Amino acid sequence: MNNNNNTIRYILVALIVILLSWAVIAKKNNPVSEPEVRDDAAKIENLEPEVEVISYAGVDGKNALELLKENYQTDTTVSDGVGEFVTAIENQAAGENQFWALYLNGKMATVGASELETKNGDIVEWNLESF
Repeated sequence: MNNNNNTIRYILVALIVILLSWAVIAKKNNPVSEPEVRDDAAKIENLEPEVEVISYAGVDGKNALELLKENYQTDTTVSDGVGEFVTAIENQAAGENQFWALYLNGKMATVGASELETKNGDIVEWNLESF
């Protein structure tokens, strides 16, 4: 019986050695490669979707430009005879042949944003439009 136990042990050890050797050889022949990093891969520059419409409620005694600046990051330029002209809202600049159009209660404004007095219940919208 003792002789049979030794034979079984030798067979088990031999099988373990064979399996380990096979695993090492298989790994050498099929190495796991690192992911390839390409220099010409496209870079993601802007993860945020483009802002095309900004909407907010009017407030008694405040104009559309005041409310816009209070609630959104806004860039403007000053133009003689026109006043402040909105050039970007929430880092979305008007592109070539585009402008930020101002609407009050669904109708395009006939005055500039600093002249457009709002009241409670008004809906002010800025739409990025093309011309």
